[in-house]
Amino acid sequence: AVSRAEEKWRDSLDGVFHLAGRGDLEHHWTRMEEHKVVNESFDTYETMFTPKVYGTLALHQLLREREDAMFVAFSSTVGVFGAASFSADSASNSFLDAYCRYRAANGRPNTYCINWSSWDDTGMGKNNPAPMARAMAANGYELIPPGRGIHSMTLALRMTPQQLLIGLNRS
Repeated sequence: AVSRAEEKWRDSLDGVFHLAGRGDLEHHWTRMEEHKVVNESFDTYETMFTPKVYGTLALHQLLREREDAMFVAFSSTVGVFGAASFSADSASNSFLDAYCRYRAANGRPNTYCINWSSWDDTGMGKNNPAPMARAMAANGYELIPPGRGIHSMTLALRMTPQQLLIGLNRS
């Protein structure tokens, strides 16, 4: 597919944005007990690993011979801090974070890992219930409006730190 696209556009692939993820926070909040580490199912881990872990490995193969290609990963703050009822999501994002560190340490400095708190009413944060949004804010996580998220991403790609947490407040 990449070869066909490069041929069609007469240009090479210069990088990828890995934004893949699975989940539905609205649904998750109504079934939190089921998602605690001791109760989590293998199927949920597999569902969360498919886009984040297996998708990352597929992109790694795609970019294997393209040392200068940019790799931008959209990860989550739960990959850094964990969360009692988000173990599968935390594990898959932790893998993505570790992969980005591995990639950068192995001569691919054009690697960025952005750990987001939660986008406001967008993506996995679509229809995030207000009580949960308030609970997140009380624990230091802000909902990120899409415009602010795009602006933050643009700034992050201009910075030297290759892993950046976005959407945390001072509490």
